[in-house]
Order: sequence, then C-alpha cells, then structure tokens
Amino acid sequence: MIFLTGKKSDLLYSIIKLCETRNIDCVYVEHEYHPDGEIFWKLPKERKKKVLLQLPYEMPNDGIVGALALGRQLSFETICMPYMPYSREKALYDIFLQKIGKKMITCDFHEFFAGNVNNISLAEIFSGCDFKEFISKKTFVLAPDEGARHRAALFARKLGLNTFTAIKKRRKNECIISLPEKIDDYKQCIIVDDMISSGQTIWAAIKEIQEMGISEIVVIVTHVLAESQTEVFYKIMENIKILFTTNIHNILFKNKIKIIDISSILINYLQ
Repeated sequence: MIFLTGKKSDLLYSIIKLCETRNIDCVYVEHEYHPDGEIFWKLPKERKKKVLLQLPYEMPNDGIVGALALGRQLSFETICMPYMPYSREKALYDIFLQKIGKKMITCDFHEFFAGNVNNISLAEIFSGCDFKEFISKKTFVLAPDEGARHRAALFARKLGLNTFTAIKKRRKNECIISLPEKIDDYKQCIIVDDMISSGQTIWAAIKEIQEMGISEIVVIVTHVLAESQTEVFYKIMENIKILFTTNIHNILFKNKIKIIDISSILINYLQ
C-alpha cells in the first residue's frame, strides 16, 4: 500500500487516479494543523505495505517533520519525496534516511549526499515534453551556474543543442552572472536549473542574456519553491516566453507556465 501525505493538489489527485487505474492500493493520510502550529495525522488502520509518497505541505519543513513522525510509527521501506526540502547539510539527510526508511526516491535534488537514493533527473522528468516550438539552429541551453552544468548538459544532449555554463559570483545581496562570448550567434536561450528559490540567479542570467540581444528565453526548472513568488519571480515571468516546471500554480502567469505531471514517473519508480 502507498501512503500519500501532503496538501491536496492536482498532483495528489493525479496519483490517486493513476493508482486506481493500475489497481495499486493507496490511501491518503489526512493531516490538520492545531492552533499552536503542530500537525496531526489521522493514521489508517490498514498498514500492509510500507511505502510513503510525501507531497508538499503548506510549509516547506512540514514535509520533513511529517515523514519523521509517520516513520516512527510505520517504519517505511521506501519513501518518495519529489520535492525534498533544500539543504546542503549531508548529516540531515543521512539521519533522515536512517530514521524513516531504507530507500529514498526524489526529483532532481540539488546536492544529494546520502546513499541508496534514486534521484530522478531533470532530463527524465521533462523527456515527454515537446520543445519543438522553442528550438531552432539558433537555440542554446544555459546552466546559470556551475551547480546546474551537469543537468543542463544532459538536457541539451537529448535535444541536440549546445550548452554553456555561466560564471556566477555573489556580492553582498547581489548575484553577478558572466556569460561566455561564444553565444553571440544565438537567438534563443533555454535556461535549465533545479529550482527557483530566491530567483536571483535566474533573473541575473536573464538580464545578461538580454544584454546580448537575445529576447526569446525559456526557463526549465523542476521546483519552484512556494516562498519564491516575490518581486524577482514576477520580473522573471515578465521577461521570458514560458516556464516549464512541475509544481506551481500562478493565476497571473497561467498562460506562461507549463505544469508537467510527474505522477506516472513517481509510480513507476515506486513499483
């Protein structure tokens, strides 16, 4: 049985529908917030298989708290958290795996140090998308910093495009991006990264790309953090052609956001 937790969303309903189609037992574990901020889960009586598919909660860290709390009671063999909270602390994830399960499945994690983890790549997540409308001989893929180089290269290879990596420097609260001179001959750019958090890196890249005379810009990221929808995010959306991602709904820019349904990918990994 697959235990589903997290806030109710299109992805949750899509997973439930897919499980029904494939005759996979799944149950949604309801949760509620008490006035003091604590979360409580309504555990089902039937617990014959120990697989947890953890979707985002209202607050980013509640996913970790929820998995740990449920893990103490159910001891999962596998946990799938497609939107793993961001952290560079190796010890956090080592402890996390030790506490709640033997195996982890996640999506395009920034830097996963722990072992026994299936990290679904950005290239695989977006492999079913049709990018023909946004690709020509004058299109290149840009990794906005060194951390995005590998995922951008994998993605570009699948589309037969050239890829370049920007140089990023931080000065106080400012992000400075330098682009390679070789992009002079290009007319379209696809920026590939794992997430939009503050949005500063991608916004800095967009400004530099536009300085080079390139106006057609597409952004592809696996995660858009809920708290990232700030003034910088709105600047990004106003200056790009389209955003491909898996987990954001923004009414103002709904015509410029393409949501990718990852339910089948997650269920395939769990099976």
